[in-house]
Amino acid sequence: MTHVAGHTLRFALGWLLISMGAAHAVDELNTITDFETLRRTGMLIMPGEIDSSKTNLLIDTGATTTYLDITLEARVAKNRTKTPVRITTGSATERGWKYASVPVFIRGLESRSVDAIPGDLSGLRELVGGVDVRGVAGMTYLRNSCLTSEGGLVRLTDTKTKAAMNPGNMAYRMTTNVAGCPSIPVNFPVLGDRDALIDTGYQDFLGISESHANALIRSGNAVQLSVVRILTASGVVEQQLLAIRELTVCGVKYHNIPAVMGTTTKLGLEFVRSRDMVINFQTMTLTMLVQSEGVRAFPVDASGIRFFWKDNAYYVRRIEDESPASIAGIRTGDRLIRIDGNPLQATAIWDIREKLSASGSSVKLDLARGDQEFTLQMPLAYGFEYPPQWKPVSNEADEFFNALKEQSND
Repeated sequence: MTHVAGHTLRFALGWLLISMGAAHAVDELNTITDFETLRRTGMLIMPGEIDSSKTNLLIDTGATTTYLDITLEARVAKNRTKTPVRITTGSATERGWKYASVPVFIRGLESRSVDAIPGDLSGLRELVGGVDVRGVAGMTYLRNSCLTSEGGLVRLTDTKTKAAMNPGNMAYRMTTNVAGCPSIPVNFPVLGDRDALIDTGYQDFLGISESHANALIRSGNAVQLSVVRILTASGVVEQQLLAIRELTVCGVKYHNIPAVMGTTTKLGLEFVRSRDMVINFQTMTLTMLVQSEGVRAFPVDASGIRFFWKDNAYYVRRIEDESPASIAGIRTGDRLIRIDGNPLQATAIWDIREKLSASGSSVKLDLARGDQEFTLQMPLAYGFEYPPQWKPVSNEADEFFNALKEQSND
C-alpha cells in the first residue's frame, strides 16, 4: 500500500493461486471489459487512453489516483506543471510528483481529467505476461462507474445495469476509507464487523491485516498454513498464508477461506468474481444478485507451479521448492500444453488453477521445453492440511475473546 500526500496509490499486486471455478456467458449489455485478458491474466485490464496515447489500464479500486508509466511522462508533461508529493511505500518515504488535469479514457466510459503520478510500470507488465499496461486507473477516475460480476466475468459500466434493479436482490451500503477507496463490512469470528477494502488490483479473495490475523489465530479461528512467495509488481516477497474458519460478507457465509497476511484487510478481485454482484461507485452500494450461486470451495494450489500467459500460451514462471512440480522435474520456462489431455490455449487461468488444486489425486501434464515436448504424471499434494481440522471453540472463552476484540479495534 502506497500513500501519496494523504491519498493512497497501491501498485504491489498479489499472485496467490486461488480460484473460484468456471465462468459462464454474460449478456452483451455495455460489455467493455476485455474478457480474454481477464481470463488469461486473472487481472482486470482494459483498453483506453492517457492524454490521447492508446494503452491498457489496470482497474484498481484500491488506488486513489491514476498512475502512468514513465514512458508516457514526456507527453503528459507538455504544458503542465508537476507538483511535488510524498510517496510512502511500507516504511520508506520518497519524493515524487504529480500532473494535474490529465485526460484519461477507458473504452465505453467518459473521458475524465484526473491527477496522474508517473512511475515505472515495467514490473506490472511482467506480472501480466507482457500485456502493454501503461496506466493504473484509481478511484478518482472510477467514482462515476459500476463494476458488475456475472458468471465470474467482470465488466465496467457508466450506469447501473437492469439486473441490479430486481426486487429480490440485496443492496448493502459501502463506505470510503481515508483515501477515498470503497470498503464493506466483513464479519469475522471474535472480531465482529471489520471494514475491508474492495481492491480489484489485488488478485486473490482475501488479504488480512496482521492484527486481525493474530486475533483469529489466538482464538482458534485461523491457522497458519505455510509461507508463500507472492509475485508483485516490485518483485517476489514472502508472506504468511492462513486459513480462516469462516466469515460473512453481505449476508453470504464463506468457510475455510485462504488469506495472505499483510498490512490491510481487503477483498480482492476473486471476491468480486465469486458471486454475481453490482458495485455502484456513484451510490456506494454493493448489490448481491438474487440468481447468484456463489463459491462452493476455495481451490488452493497443490502443484507448486506458478504460471502466466504470454505469447498465446501458458508458461511456468516459477516452481516452489520441494513441491510436486519440483520433484517431477518441471522447470521455469516450460510451456504448459495440456492437462489430462485437454488443451490449455482456450482455458481460463482460474480453471487451470482449479485442476491443479485436487490434492491427493494426480494429473497428466503435456509440456514443451524449447522444441522438445514431453509428458509426465504428477501427483498433487499440499504441504499442509487443508481444509484444516477445526477444533471446537469453547463457550468459556468469552473473557479471552473480549480481550481480543479490545486489542483488535483498529
